[in-house]
Amino acid sequence: MVLSKVQYEGLQDLEGRRHIVVALDLSDNSWRATKYYAQELSKPGDVVHLVHVSRCLEPQVSVQHSYPGASYTVPELHRFDEKQHSEHIQGVIKSRFLPCFEGLGIQHILHLYFDTDNSPGTAIAAILNRVAEEVKASLMVMAAHNKAYGLTEFLLGSVAEECTQHSKFPVVVVRNWVNASA
Repeated sequence: MVLSKVQYEGLQDLEGRRHIVVALDLSDNSWRATKYYAQELSKPGDVVHLVHVSRCLEPQVSVQHSYPGASYTVPELHRFDEKQHSEHIQGVIKSRFLPCFEGLGIQHILHLYFDTDNSPGTAIAAILNRVAEEVKASLMVMAAHNKAYGLTEFLLGSVAEECTQHSKFPVVVVRNWVNASA
């Protein structure tokens, strides 16, 4: 797996504060899990580590033909711009996820990783677990994605499954939470 990392929002004195890892994938389920943490589990002084792994695959073209002498002109594909993609992801997270923490006295740090190999869920879970270990997390929060057909109420997505089985920290998996007070 080839990854590059962007990390920002420096920390101040964090003695005695809980560190919470929140896995983001920009989906509605991920937003609900973030909102659940903010409204149901957060404490003033928490430091939230928002972790997002973004798949950034270079476009590829494969032309196959069986007619002898056939030729094709393939237009040049655009190159992946890591900086532009990073700015876009940061903008989405700022506008969609950060409002969940307004007025709660919670610091946040964004850990943004780029996956350029189309890695499996186990590799993404390993990143989440590594960040949790690095920050000595008190808790990890993530969404369930219910991608298994017909068994959605029993199975988790591959990343959530891997984290719940291999994390050294408590993992809260949120499934379709709706704020009762809204």
